[in-house]
Amino acid sequence: MEELIDARKGLTELREDVSESRPSRAISRWLASLEKRLETTLAVLRGDGED
Repeated sequence: MEELIDARKGLTELREDVSESRPSRAISRWLASLEKRLETTLAVLRGDGED
């Protein structure tokens, strides 16, 4: 689970870095989507996710 938390933090940092450049907006949106899915998975694993 710690690895998933670290991956989510890394995705957040990467998304913030790439969101500054115009050609990278699509990548930023994709990373945000991936970040949200990972957050949902972590919530479920912790037992506080929505069913």
